[in-house]
Amino acid sequence: MEDLLGYLKECIYKGKAEEAVQYTTQALRQNIPPGLILEKGMMPAMDQIGEDFSRGLAFIPDLLVAARAMAQGMEILREVLTEQGVESKGKILLGTVFGDV
Repeated sequence: MEDLLGYLKECIYKGKAEEAVQYTTQALRQNIPPGLILEKGMMPAMDQIGEDFSRGLAFIPDLLVAARAMAQGMEILREVLTEQGVESKGKILLGTVFGDV
């Protein structure tokens, strides 16, 4: 299980969306709970890419491809979470100053 979630984390970090979908699907087939997939596979990848960005080791395009891979995997998880009746914890609204990156 840890290996599978590690592969998922790596795929998201590197922005490999198709592989992220495959590993997410495989994890669900192995009966790994969706919350655990999110907490141990997906979120650590986003934490790492964010930390690397802060240190100047990753750049905006890196963040964007990682976020796209995460979103693709989340589509798979969202279906399962909806079927299980899990409710959203809320929404977040982010914004920037007009003309800013």
